[in-house]
Amino acid sequence: MQIARKRVQFPKESRELNMQEFIDQKKEMFHAELAYRNVQNEIALLDHKKGERQAALIKSKNELADDHSALMNFIAQDNREKKDKENKEKAQNGKKSDKEDELKKLDTEIIAIKSEIDKHKDALGDL
Repeated sequence: MQIARKRVQFPKESRELNMQEFIDQKKEMFHAELAYRNVQNEIALLDHKKGERQAALIKSKNELADDHSALMNFIAQDNREKKDKENKEKAQNGKKSDKEDELKKLDTEIIAIKSEIDKHKDALGDL
């Protein structure tokens, strides 16, 4: 940068350009161009990393949404299965109570018939 400052302070017409100044000027231009390229490469690398991170975030977001919907489907399926199981249990309990009622009714009929048989035996025994 010193060469550039000298050129600004002393225009080309008023000074001579010797070989050392020319070499220094070319070195300085080479270093400036190298620094510029390094900065551009670093920017490109950072942009690439940024793109990868954004893609990873989008992928994670999509996976999270998929997991959420899978969880909701699982919960809904579990609730349906639970309701079906409860309904089956209610139906079985209803059948069981109906059969118990029928058994009680049959037991009372049997007792009534036995008592009638005993009455008829007593009536036959009296004859």
